[in-house]
Amino acid sequence: MEQKVRCVEVRMPDGKPILNLHLIYQSDASGAQSAPNKGQNGQVSTQSPGDSSMTDAQKRYLFRILADQGIEEDKAHQHLKELLGVDSLKQVSKTKASNMIEHLLEQSQTR
Repeated sequence: MEQKVRCVEVRMPDGKPILNLHLIYQSDASGAQSAPNKGQNGQVSTQSPGDSSMTDAQKRYLFRILADQGIEEDKAHQHLKELLGVDSLKQVSKTKASNMIEHLLEQSQTR
């Protein structure tokens, strides 16, 4: 498995960058990406040794993606906790947040 990084940049209409995300994912030799790591009950695992908590920018982006899918506010918060298998979003690492962003973006593209 090879680790790959994808950079996503969000810009204002005037071209000014407002958000840069570096998405990290695993890819095998054929280029196929692996899905987010899943633990018990099919929920995405959040344990990653030595990885710090997700950033505020990652959290905002996750909520923005869900809002685009029609899931907002408390429902979005609960939905993310269920997807990530955590009691609190403070438990989510940067890596796992990046994996979930990638997963949700892929889901959005297939709709």
